[in-house]
Amino acid sequence: MKWGWVLCLILIGTMPIMGATARQYIQYSAAKSAYDQGHIAHAVKQFTALVADDPENIVLVQNLANALYKQGQYDKAKRLYEQLLKQSPKSDYAMLWYNLGNCAYQTQRYDDAIRWYRKALVKSPNDTQAKHNLELALQRRQSPKTPPPPSPKSEDPPPQRAPDSLLNTLDQFEREARHNRSLNPAPPPKDIEKDW
Repeated sequence: MKWGWVLCLILIGTMPIMGATARQYIQYSAAKSAYDQGHIAHAVKQFTALVADDPENIVLVQNLANALYKQGQYDKAKRLYEQLLKQSPKSDYAMLWYNLGNCAYQTQRYDDAIRWYRKALVKSPNDTQAKHNLELALQRRQSPKTPPPPSPKSEDPPPQRAPDSLLNTLDQFEREARHNRSLNPAPPPKDIEKDW
């Protein structure tokens, strides 16, 4: 067992892992763990530092792009995915085109999203997620634009007066109820025994 630890330490200390030092690998593991646990802002910060140290490492750049996307920074993620298209092997293109489609969709550039999803499907025709997202983008492009959400209210609106017809109807009901009570008066209350 002792020799296993020694060998592990030697390998970690001297052998580059994915082109990275042991320190960078530990930072990568921490960033990936933060991402997996939903601590996206922390993951973005760590991946940004790692990419600054090794901007040609496509694994790091892709992880940073994914974290930026998850954080809602779609334009920054898009730029990184486009950079990866220039650096990555052609086998990764379908995934990158799919991710570019997602960035375009999120920023309501549906024509671009459709183009990227179609490219992804040419490379990977059985990708059910790309097919689904393509259908959504096609629907969004054809449907009328939804109105923007209402702006937050700074103060309560003034109370509105009920329409006169409604007030007249309520007055009529009240008059009828009074008339009915006068015709059929309620019996006097019986003696109630108090229990206190």
